[in-house]
Amino acid sequence: MRSHKHSPIQIRSARAGDGPAIAALVEASLALHAKLHPDFFRAGGDDAVLVVDRHTLVLVAETPRAGVVGLLRARVYDTPRRAHMAPRRRAMIEDLSVARAHRKRGVGRALVEAARRWSVEQGAVQLLLTLWEGNAGADAFYRALGFRTVSRVLKLDLSDKGRP
Repeated sequence: MRSHKHSPIQIRSARAGDGPAIAALVEASLALHAKLHPDFFRAGGDDAVLVVDRHTLVLVAETPRAGVVGLLRARVYDTPRRAHMAPRRRAMIEDLSVARAHRKRGVGRALVEAARRWSVEQGAVQLLLTLWEGNAGADAFYRALGFRTVSRVLKLDLSDKGRP
């Protein structure tokens, strides 16, 4: 993978030795999500991040001084083979996390750009992601990169507390 032009950020495929740094990034991301949506997320690590197959990309961003400061995991999917669906390949960013001290320095942008290039190489026509409500910083970041809303997921809590 190439270095980012405007900074000493190196984007590369994740390696087994990156596990502890990746775990810290994932833990910070899950802590934020658990705070925003405790009914869905729990803080703690995610062993699945480093599981890679031919449809999965796991990238890290590193700097000479700080080491691994960012993580992106993406996967390509084909639409189901159903008469009412257009056959398309899409890529989905499943995880993106940048260490707080390295945000707003081009790390996330460099990771997304690398994922975009990989997605095109895989034959994808769109790059998608899920953005959880309440994460205003991520919303502004993704919109600045050109992402737009394609659908919305609504929920109805079925517990006694969620009844109208």
